[in-house]
Amino acid sequence: MAPAIAAAPVATPLKAVPSKAAPSKASVGKPVAVRSAGADVDLVRSYLRDIGRVPLLSHQQEITLGRQVQELMDLEAQEAELSDQRGGETVPAAELAKAAGLSAAQLKRKLQAGRRAKERMVAANLRLVVSVAKKYTKRNMELLDLIQEGTIGLVRGVEKFDPTRGYKFSTYAYWWIRQGITRAIAEKSRTIRLPIHITEMLNKLKKGQRELSQELGRTPSVTELAGFVELPEEEVKDLMCRARQPVSLEMKVGDGDDTELLDLLAGDGELPSEQVEGECLKGDLGDLLGQLPELQERVLRMRYGMDGEDPMSLTGIGRVIGISRDRVRNLERDGLAGLRRLSDQVEAYVAC
Repeated sequence: MAPAIAAAPVATPLKAVPSKAAPSKASVGKPVAVRSAGADVDLVRSYLRDIGRVPLLSHQQEITLGRQVQELMDLEAQEAELSDQRGGETVPAAELAKAAGLSAAQLKRKLQAGRRAKERMVAANLRLVVSVAKKYTKRNMELLDLIQEGTIGLVRGVEKFDPTRGYKFSTYAYWWIRQGITRAIAEKSRTIRLPIHITEMLNKLKKGQRELSQELGRTPSVTELAGFVELPEEEVKDLMCRARQPVSLEMKVGDGDDTELLDLLAGDGELPSEQVEGECLKGDLGDLLGQLPELQERVLRMRYGMDGEDPMSLTGIGRVIGISRDRVRNLERDGLAGLRRLSDQVEAYVAC
């Protein structure tokens, strides 16, 4: 939760990232044109031009700004703790200033300085985000989306950066940017989301497969790949099965755009002609059963599930009708013999 003190409005670096997800308020209710790949390229170029105007920071500037950001994070952590103690209520500025050992004016200055420092560090490193995002463009996510996720990771890196360690911020931020992008790819690029640890194992397999292919001059076997990545062979097989991407049934195939994959797949059900024959056979069998004595017909229908029910055992039929198991067996035998004598009607189906 933001502190109660009002700060001067400043531009948020995240707003500079071109996003395809959220239309502006002005566009709500108006026709939205479908953007082409060329438009995406123009957006990226415009974005790169904008962030290219932001000067890079020197190491000393990173240290100074990093300290101001850390002061901001400490104050926000104090405010969150006080808010929890108040049951989630907003913390008055005077109470936060007192807890931090500052005057109201000092608190306001530190908050404003920390926010400006945070935004300067983010803005100065957006080119690094684009550089990292370009390495992941073949992972089923658009470059603009990758830049957005990488920028979120960069903001997290700015918040976590400790300037007293002595290393360059870009070295530290790279890890956070990369994590933001790879986590987003794992969560959003697949139709069926896989757990993060499974995705990381799949990336390890893909890397091993590339290295082995270059070394052997061919695609490695599962056994060779399992040995290379030091995993059990069964686990490698399981991971490779999980790696398969689902394919849309509406995907266009062939030279033209008028044929979909669904049109070329055979159905699991019966053909219309087979359905018609089945219905005719069912009707003829019903007529034949109707020519048998009533008890024989009833036993055969229950025994072979001819009325849509599950087939029943001799004992079960005897329990329902109220006769012995042997009596049911005799009725079944006599009924089948009677059907054989009347079988001329179904010989055509048997011949097929």
